[in-house]
Amino acid sequence: MHGKRLKLIYFSTGDSEVKEYSLGWQKLLVIFFGFLITCILIVFISLTIFTDFFNDASVASLKKTNSQLKDMLAEMEKKVKKIEGGVEYIKKTDRDLRIFLDMADYTEDERKLGRGGLIKEPYSVYSNSTDEALNNATRINKLLDELDKRMEFATESRDEISHQRTENDERWRHLPSIRPVAGGRVTDTYGWRIHPLTQQRQFHEGLDISASRGTPIRAPADGVVERVISKYKPNQSYGREILIDHGNGVKTLYAHLRNIHVQVGDTVKRYQEIGTVGDSGRATGPHLHYEVHKDSESQNPVDYILE
Repeated sequence: MHGKRLKLIYFSTGDSEVKEYSLGWQKLLVIFFGFLITCILIVFISLTIFTDFFNDASVASLKKTNSQLKDMLAEMEKKVKKIEGGVEYIKKTDRDLRIFLDMADYTEDERKLGRGGLIKEPYSVYSNSTDEALNNATRINKLLDELDKRMEFATESRDEISHQRTENDERWRHLPSIRPVAGGRVTDTYGWRIHPLTQQRQFHEGLDISASRGTPIRAPADGVVERVISKYKPNQSYGREILIDHGNGVKTLYAHLRNIHVQVGDTVKRYQEIGTVGDSGRATGPHLHYEVHKDSESQNPVDYILE
């Protein structure tokens, strides 16, 4: 190839001008590589500009996404705080109800743990990066799971309280708690005394309430009539009497009645009239002899009068 040259001839058809250029292979190689390097530089600069533009667009998009995440997290934080307030209110009322119903309370850790673990990680919605915002979102999600478990625990606790209250209501309805005679005057109390007829020291197992003959006698609680004695012998001390079984080992006895309005097996309710005051049996005057027994042991009736 040495000695060979490339000849370029330029001519114009207008004025018949002819120009001639002669290039050696070295010049051609210089021109070729110069053109190649120029193309490479143009491509590199174009890619750099495009990459910078794309990165700027990506950063702007990420900033926008991060801002949206912050707004979402701020809204979630408000909801979490609202739920936490509701859980705290439920916890307080739950404890109050347990105290009222004399039920054992749960410890603070038991209430927080519920059915799972306690979340102790702090969280903040004010994030400087998308990754941090996502981490905070994960923490809030865990906290919501914890609150859900605590709500489930609170619901189960309320079910226990409701069941206990139902049992207490049933027990309360069957617990003697009112005076069987409205008004009247207590003439003899529970305990040792001198019997008014025999003048002997004797333990008095009930309460004597003086009232006019025919005064209504009320059942002090729900129960079932277990015994009725309407016919008696002259020397029978209690005369006409009624025995009511209130359940749970509690029974009440009413003696010296004038009239009886119930029969054996009848179900009675608190405040229901079961008879009237009289002086049947061994009595010095019209009055009600009232006894309360718990598990076959006599009790002081005053302890069962709450009104």
